[in-house]
Amino acid sequence: MKKKILGLVTIAILLLSSCSDFLDEVAYDKFQKEDALSNPTLVYINSVAAIYSGMGLQGTCFEFRTYPYSFLSEFTSDLAMLPGRQGDWVDGGFHQNAFLHSWSPSYAAFLATWNDIYKQISLCNSAYEDLQDMIDKGGEDYLKDYQYEIRACRAFYYYHAINLFGRVPIIVSSDTKVADVKQPNRTQVYDFLRDELTDIIPHLPEAKSADSNSQYYGRITKAVGYMMMAKLAINAPIFSKEDWNDGSFTGGINAVESYITNAGKNITITLEGTTRNAWETVIYCKQRIKELGYALADNFKSNFLVGNEGSIENIFIRPNDTDTYRLSQNLHWYSLHYAHSASPEPQYPSGVDETYADGDPASDACYGKKSVVYAISPAECWCEETP
Repeated sequence: MKKKILGLVTIAILLLSSCSDFLDEVAYDKFQKEDALSNPTLVYINSVAAIYSGMGLQGTCFEFRTYPYSFLSEFTSDLAMLPGRQGDWVDGGFHQNAFLHSWSPSYAAFLATWNDIYKQISLCNSAYEDLQDMIDKGGEDYLKDYQYEIRACRAFYYYHAINLFGRVPIIVSSDTKVADVKQPNRTQVYDFLRDELTDIIPHLPEAKSADSNSQYYGRITKAVGYMMMAKLAINAPIFSKEDWNDGSFTGGINAVESYITNAGKNITITLEGTTRNAWETVIYCKQRIKELGYALADNFKSNFLVGNEGSIENIFIRPNDTDTYRLSQNLHWYSLHYAHSASPEPQYPSGVDETYADGDPASDACYGKKSVVYAISPAECWCEETP
């Protein structure tokens, strides 16, 4: 009996050892980082382009049931609001808490937006380091251009972080441990972003982000850099102020305006070899943007063509078309009564036989057209084709 048991155990051991190679998993849907960065096209796709893919929900649009930067930035101001509509769009007061400023420290949008911003910053850091490894191994000069673009994307997210949260951690390495993260003061955060933009802007291309025929379509270009610097400069007296309880923001609009005006005159920014105060920096950036071919459009509606066709006003855009960059967006729901947003075919004004653009499942007629979505009342919207 013992011999039989011993024999069975021996056979089992032989079987297991003989099939060990068979049990080793081969992941055919994965590849090594070296393969992902093996040529210029793959380098762009897996470093720079991978970062832009996160901007759809974060910075340049407002998707249904996500709480990105634009939600906290606009719905907490007087730019937008979402009242409850017969019990719909209430969601426990989530949207109303934003414009009523009745949130608590545990408000879900704070954590969601914070996590998303720092997720994207982390991706920027990793992509930058991957390119640096290639440069250190003798990589080509174009990799440095990609690094500047990645830093510009990171600056884009840091601006959002500063604008919403003020004293935010400065993390520029993917190796940073949570225990090593320190909370800087407001001036340090402001100085970091100012210096980043100062260094980045001269290296960005002059192409237009809104030019769908350009390789820089939907990417950060020089005008975007000037735009970010102008935003930073115009907010410099606020972003760089440490003590908000010293009385500078009390006494009415005239007193506050006087403080802000004088503070901006005393803040200096050195950009492209010249030192200016904050207000002069804003004017300089505006002039440079104009010189790059940007201006206010004669027709405001032309800024909202589906593919940003021919825009002279849009500085930084999110690509959107019928094929390559087709995106679903439910923004129009937020201006409607719940019954209309749920309807597969909303009611349009008499004589208008068009449908929604930008992603309604039953409204693809506007895709591919030069079209504009109008809202003439909370319950009436339509898409009009333009020449």
